[in-house]
Amino acid sequence: KVTLAQGDKIFSGDVVETGDAAAVAFIMADDSTFSLGKSGRMLMDEMVYDPADQTGNMKVDLIKGVFSFVSGQIAKTDPDSMVLSTPVATIGIRGTTGVLNLPEGEGLTVVLSTNADGTTGEITVTNAAGVQILNQPFQATAVSSFNLPPSTTFTMTAAQFNQQYSAVVQAAQGAETRAATTNQQNQNA
Repeated sequence: KVTLAQGDKIFSGDVVETGDAAAVAFIMADDSTFSLGKSGRMLMDEMVYDPADQTGNMKVDLIKGVFSFVSGQIAKTDPDSMVLSTPVATIGIRGTTGVLNLPEGEGLTVVLSTNADGTTGEITVTNAAGVQILNQPFQATAVSSFNLPPSTTFTMTAAQFNQQYSAVVQAAQGAETRAATTNQQNQNA
């Protein structure tokens, strides 16, 4: 086990855990951004990206916690190449921003958010019992078991979304801001 510090890298096969008062954010090689809130656990199962061809695959297993994401180049080039897995469902990402909430011992909630440019992509939630597609801002679904279908969709207000998920979303936005500043400094050097 190691304690992550700003700028540390993670690799395929790494398990990332956060403490009771911690959050962590990552910027991946394809510019995808992830954040994991307090008391979370995830496995970086696979991350392969070729920037020259803008192709690759990404698979992340969320074990517990609140997880936010902003998809990068991989999800834009192939709609089946970015997958988030949980014990109760598999989530396909189609060029978008969203949040997964998987409290330990409880069901999963998946919420689609808007991208920074105001557009909205699509999230597909799939398990052994069914499929639910999210394609409207703040549209959500809940999944209680791998053998029960995802719920019908419901819509959160922006205020509800911010109240529940602002901490984990802000962690990801902070990572994006730091990366943009570093890239600009590198270009000016």
